[in-house]
Amino acid sequence: MPNVGPRTALSVLGALPVPELVSAVSSGDVKRLNRIPGIGKKTAERLVLELKEKLLSVQPGELAAPAGQEGNRLRLVTALTNMGYRPTEAERAVKSLGERVETESLSVMLREALQTLSG
Repeated sequence: MPNVGPRTALSVLGALPVPELVSAVSSGDVKRLNRIPGIGKKTAERLVLELKEKLLSVQPGELAAPAGQEGNRLRLVTALTNMGYRPTEAERAVKSLGERVETESLSVMLREALQTLSG
């Protein structure tokens, strides 16, 4: 998403647990997102607009559930590319996480992949 890089994404994920973020975006709660440090009204509106459709495909609890299911690597790469990263960047970040992708929660792995991308 334009102007929302890994640092902003980490800020959002640090301020809101994933289920709350999904809820805020799904319900269009711009005020809730606006309370996150570094997220202004326009960015909050853009987050809702850009992520609403993408988050509709996420099942409740899917990112917070323990991993270990086949396809977690693909889910992470898809999540990162949906956030606007190039597939090669997303794959590199997920690859850097190693085998932990299959044993740790997807929300933890998403945070770590974003940290990798932020340098």
